[in-house]
Amino acid sequence: MTSVVTVLGATGTTGRLVAQHVLEAGHGIRRASRTSPVRFDWDAPTTWAPAVSGATAVYLVPDERPGGVARLTSFLRICRAAGVERAVLLSARDWIDADLPAGHEREAAVEASGLAWTILRPAWFAQDFLTMQCFAAGVRAGRLPYNSGTGAVAFVDAADIADVAVAALTAPGHAERRYELSGLSPVTMPAAARTLSEALERPVEAVPMRIDDYAAHLRELGYDDAGVHAMVFFSRAARAGELSYLSSGTLEALGRPARSFAEFVTGAARSPSWRPRRR
Repeated sequence: MTSVVTVLGATGTTGRLVAQHVLEAGHGIRRASRTSPVRFDWDAPTTWAPAVSGATAVYLVPDERPGGVARLTSFLRICRAAGVERAVLLSARDWIDADLPAGHEREAAVEASGLAWTILRPAWFAQDFLTMQCFAAGVRAGRLPYNSGTGAVAFVDAADIADVAVAALTAPGHAERRYELSGLSPVTMPAAARTLSEALERPVEAVPMRIDDYAAHLRELGYDDAGVHAMVFFSRAARAGELSYLSSGTLEALGRPARSFAEFVTGAARSPSWRPRRR
C-alpha cells in the first residue's frame, strides 16, 4: 500500500533526507516547512491542517521553543482528525539521557496522541561537521579546535535516521517502538580529523583548547551565549564518556548495521561546506 507522508522540517538535515527516501521508496510526499510550497509554521496554526490533509503519516521535527509541547499536542489532535495514522518523532538520545523535561514531554505527547507512534532518539549527527560552524569552519581551515579531550562521540549519519524514519512511516512492525540511533563506532576529534584528512586529501589538524579559549573561539565564530553553552555542554559530556556508547536502533529497525563516520565523510568529501575559502 502506498503511503502519503507529510515531512515537517523538510528543508532540514533529517527532513530533507526523509523526504528524498520516501520518494525513492515509491510513496507520496508532502514537504512542509515555512519555505516549502506546502507551508507549515508552528507559529501559524492555520497552516497545520492543510499540511496533513490526505496524509497517512507524519514525520515530526519538534518545536524546541517554550510552548513547543503544547503546540505539538494541538497539532497531533489535528493530525488524528485529518485521518493521519502514523507519527514518527525526531527526539534525541541526549534529551533523555540528561532527563530534560521537555524531551520526555514531547515523547509523551506523541505516545498519547492516538496515532501509531515511533520515536527516534539519535546521537549527535555526523552532518554537524557540515552544518555547524564550530566543526565546518575548522575543517575548511584545516585546524579543528576542540575541548573534548580523549572523549569519543558516536556520531550518527542522518541518512540512517532517514532510513529508519521511512521504515516506521511506511512499513509494518515499528509501532510503539523507541529506536536509539548511533554510528557504527565512537570517534574522537583527533580520529575525526585523520578521517577528514584522508578523504579530503589535505591536512586537517585537531587542535585541543582549554575551555576558556574554546568558548572565546566559539564567540569569534558568531555563537551567542546559548550556543557557547551548548557546545561547552557537548565537550564536557564527551570528555566524561557520556556520548560514546553505541545504540542498536538501526540494526533493530532495518536489519543492517549503522553507517560509519568514515562512510559519511567519504560521501560528503566534495561538499562546499568543507571547501577552503579563497583569500
